[in-house]
Amino acid sequence: VLNINYSGLSYLRRGITVANFYIDANKDNQDSTVDAVYINNVMQVRLINLHIANAKRDGIHIENSEDGYVIFCEIVSCDRHGFFSNGALYELEHVGAEQNGNRGIYLLGDSNVVVDCWAISNGGHGFMIEGGERNIIDRGLQGRPSINSKE
Repeated sequence: VLNINYSGLSYLRRGITVANFYIDANKDNQDSTVDAVYINNVMQVRLINLHIANAKRDGIHIENSEDGYVIFCEIVSCDRHGFFSNGALYELEHVGAEQNGNRGIYLLGDSNVVVDCWAISNGGHGFMIEGGERNIIDRGLQGRPSINSKE
């Protein structure tokens, strides 16, 4: 649906920002490999105020990328993970994952920070950080806050 893929480059592309979108990936009309947002080989990714729903695979899938900031995003009803990243140095703040088929928020990699995020009624783990070092989870929220409250 939104595919930013610089896999052919020998370096990381710098500075991608996606902000203020509602994305309905319409999973009934997609094949099994489609993520709502797919980003590959990018440094300094910024995802701000996104509402993502109904992906056949992941809501947000970030691969081989680093130094990212994801804030005020909701990911709901995707068939696999709500948010997946195998990159390093990601900060997630006020990110919610609900009713996704597997994990709500799934991070592989080092030095990731998760603050004021929530995961509700996902098919697998709500939060999963696998491998890596220096990862921080702070103030996991009880229940679902208003995404626009910015408190």
